[in-house]
Amino acid sequence: TLYEDAQPKWQASFNTNVVFFKNFEFNVLIHRSHKNHNSSLNQELTDEGGNSPDWSTLNKDGVPVGNARKLGQPGITTRQFIVDASYTKIREMSLYYTIPKTIFGNWASKFESLRVGVSGNNIAMWTPYYGYDPEAANFGNRPTGATVDLLAYPSARRLFFHLNLNF
Repeated sequence: TLYEDAQPKWQASFNTNVVFFKNFEFNVLIHRSHKNHNSSLNQELTDEGGNSPDWSTLNKDGVPVGNARKLGQPGITTRQFIVDASYTKIREMSLYYTIPKTIFGNWASKFESLRVGVSGNNIAMWTPYYGYDPEAANFGNRPTGATVDLLAYPSARRLFFHLNLNF
């Protein structure tokens, strides 16, 4: 039974590079994926263990929501674990400053430029997804199983410091 599509309805990226005050450079890459779906076994595991945030909330029949969602209960299928994995993510961001040569006085003739900066990957993400990361998958990017998330590692968040000296 086909429930939803793992492929997004659309994706878009926005990248900009802005130079301001002559010596500063700012770059950002934002990515949006809309209406892709994952099979989130994270939710199933937390329901089975009674650890869901809403587990003890009573549904209209007076049954705890988490208990009512357990597989094996009458009328419960894997459909409830197919979830919206849409997201907006700041994939990359950087800020650099090129230090003017005049600051260094006499030994400025020894080099062309000095640039310092900071950059990062996977800075922030906004998503309704329940798991760690809607892009994480237990089976890589294969055509089948690519969107099965069973507590897969999220994308790494990294921060870099740069020092660039040109001679």
